[in-house]
Amino acid sequence: MRPVHTILLGSEIPVVEHLTNLDQLPERDFRFFAVPAKVKAFGTFPVRAFGLVEA
Repeated sequence: MRPVHTILLGSEIPVVEHLTNLDQLPERDFRFFAVPAKVKAFGTFPVRAFGLVEA
């Protein structure tokens, strides 16, 4: 594991990476979600990531 990942995960801060199409989101006024599967003790796993644009 990379050192930064170890520090963040050790502090219970999740890491979300390898996202695409972020240029489709506005610069502000949106909320980001990364909804994980219900698992424990996994190093990596896919999530359903999406941005909710405020109307």
